[in-house]
Amino acid sequence: MKNIRILFLMLGACMVLTSCWTSTKFTVQTEPGTEIMSKDYTLLSVADSRGKAKVKISDDEYSAFLLSHRPNTDTYIPFAIDYKSRSVVGTSLQQFTGYLLSGMGIILMGSGTIALIAGDEDVALPLAGGGAALAFAGMGIGMPAESRIHQVAYDHQYKYLKQQRTNQDLSLTKPNFAIDNPVSVAPTVPEAVQKEQDTTQLGSSTSSKKLSQRSSKTLKDKATQIQGTYVGRGKLTKGKEVIETYVDIAVSINRIGKDKVGVMVTEKDGSKFFDTTSEYTISSASNGVFRLVLDGINSAEITIDRNKKLKYLHPRVNIDGDIYTLSIEATMVK
Repeated sequence: MKNIRILFLMLGACMVLTSCWTSTKFTVQTEPGTEIMSKDYTLLSVADSRGKAKVKISDDEYSAFLLSHRPNTDTYIPFAIDYKSRSVVGTSLQQFTGYLLSGMGIILMGSGTIALIAGDEDVALPLAGGGAALAFAGMGIGMPAESRIHQVAYDHQYKYLKQQRTNQDLSLTKPNFAIDNPVSVAPTVPEAVQKEQDTTQLGSSTSSKKLSQRSSKTLKDKATQIQGTYVGRGKLTKGKEVIETYVDIAVSINRIGKDKVGVMVTEKDGSKFFDTTSEYTISSASNGVFRLVLDGINSAEITIDRNKKLKYLHPRVNIDGDIYTLSIEATMVK
């Protein structure tokens, strides 16, 4: 009985120390005080005075990139997480060994039961007790290994590197698109030209060439009025579930005809969301609000108000055979 108790104590220790679910820890090198966040803006770590942020990610959740954020700013800079191939031979061997021991224990338990029925208690009790301990020990080894091997990181055989680095050292070209409130960078007007413009707007009579009166009429067609690049935030949903979120996603509108435009959606890293340019028809324009409809899919539309704020809705995005909805809210930047 003493040996059986020892076996059960070893089994308990094994089950405590052998976790069913694992995580990978790594260090991100960045600027001191920088926040490291997940793609859904969950804070994971803050870099210490040496610029090192310790991050832990579950092996059951794949993440291609994280975000670095300087406190008191609206800029979130994505950076890819480097990885290497992972071998699952050891985990598979642990699973096989555990279930093999468990099977052997069940056989011993069965033998002990037969001996007990035959009345041979001296043989039955050690066999049944030892078999039970071996069976439970085998499950304590095999079951956690089986759980781990079904995690995403083990299933796809990858492992994050221990040392990672952010992209904060990359130089950004203007305009620097803020995530929450993207704004355009106004061009610098030479002082002499500015004075001349001010004089013209005041209606000065110092020169007949400068005298003018602004009209509310425009000779630009509809497509010309709205063409440009709009930058903001977006999300990809399936039903009520948010699949991905996007920052600094751009919607570029280019004139094709007076009522026809080409639309291209581009993610922050420069990758195009759709393979080709989508053609939209301007279906209405009243009180400074334009409504655009995607040719062939009437439910996909874009609205642009007089303040150049854009709302994009495409409920029929086909990705790997499944249908998703892409929605974007953005502001013209050029």
